[in-house]
Amino acid sequence: MRLPQFFLTREKFYEQKDQLNQILAEDLARLDNGRRDFFLKKYNHFKIRKNSGFGKDIKVMRFRAEQDRLREQAENIAQHPWFTDLVDKVATSSKHPSKLEDLLLDRIRRSVEAGEDFNQAALVQLLRLIPQRVFTDDSVQRIIRFVRQHSGISEREFLEALEMSSQGLGVLRKKAAVAR
Repeated sequence: MRLPQFFLTREKFYEQKDQLNQILAEDLARLDNGRRDFFLKKYNHFKIRKNSGFGKDIKVMRFRAEQDRLREQAENIAQHPWFTDLVDKVATSSKHPSKLEDLLLDRIRRSVEAGEDFNQAALVQLLRLIPQRVFTDDSVQRIIRFVRQHSGISEREFLEALEMSSQGLGVLRKKAAVAR
């Protein structure tokens, strides 16, 4: 039985493990926040009417809360037209986006839908998802440049975010290896 290529070296294994841990931690934090917000929406829509069954009131409450959540997500996406431009750019540059491109777009979409500002901290979280071996790929760099331009992050903040995400070390190592 042949092992997949990313398990062959120790560095790639730990890199992937760190990436999956980061993804899991972000997903759990987002779900926790989303669960609390969704509960509050349900509570706000809960009304018991006189001559209706309790089950029907619960269904109405859930339906209205879900409609509110979807409406808020659509409004947040509409407030960030650059996200649609980013999706169009990725779709036109490659007919079949890689898993990493899909992951990056999904993370960006989730933060936009949640109404979070794309600041330096959000960029650091995004950069931590990218394995160092593919960080310099054109498709990844295209997404990072686009997000940086449209989020208003300065060059200095971007370089600090690179250092905080430990991507800066990987880029410097690759440059040193190429120079040898």
